[in-house]
Amino acid sequence: VLVKRLLDCGAQTLIFPMVSTAEQARCAVAATRYPPNGIRGVMTTARCNNYAIDAAQLAEYYRCAADHLCVLVQVESVDAINEVPRIAQVPGVDGVFIGPSDLAASMGYLGDVAHPDVQ
Repeated sequence: VLVKRLLDCGAQTLIFPMVSTAEQARCAVAATRYPPNGIRGVMTTARCNNYAIDAAQLAEYYRCAADHLCVLVQVESVDAINEVPRIAQVPGVDGVFIGPSDLAASMGYLGDVAHPDVQ
């Protein structure tokens, strides 16, 4: 629901934290896509689609909305780091960020992102 609200307000780039698997990445992408390519709810009177002032413009918006989105995921654990090759292959994932603080904590180095094992 939060993803839909952010997109309906006009956000075009979202970063999803704590993504550990390709399946979680697929769910993140699905939340940003209208059916049949995803599960994003449809609202005709929203800022993102110019409040449906023009029917043709609305149809065009729904057709190409995904083309204007940037979906980023953040991996923040050792297990997630090991899954990066699969996560990065998920269609619709535009980038993968590493969350160094949570990664360090998951490795037993809470607060020490500069530890050589974390680097």
